[in-house]
Amino acid sequence: MDGSCFVYVLVSRKRPYVYAGLTYDVERRIAQHNAGRNRSTAPYRPFDLLLVEVYTSRAQARGREKFFKMGQGRLFIHELRVARYGPSGYPILECDI
Repeated sequence: MDGSCFVYVLVSRKRPYVYAGLTYDVERRIAQHNAGRNRSTAPYRPFDLLLVEVYTSRAQARGREKFFKMGQGRLFIHELRVARYGPSGYPILECDI
């Protein structure tokens, strides 16, 4: 879909951390996160993709991204995490042994 903007939510496999962002290219952006190219997420990589939503405008996507970073949106993300990963809401964390 040309001109589509995506909102995505990532869950760290290393630490209990959730990240919401927006992009025009989901695969490229997630690869950047997992490669450590984002300063704010590098310490928490690797990531699982929890959610992707598509919007026709950046403004709509930005509104949804902001929603995910506030009260009701955080609760929504928590419920998705619990549904996917169980009571902890996180994948089995990878250990550096």
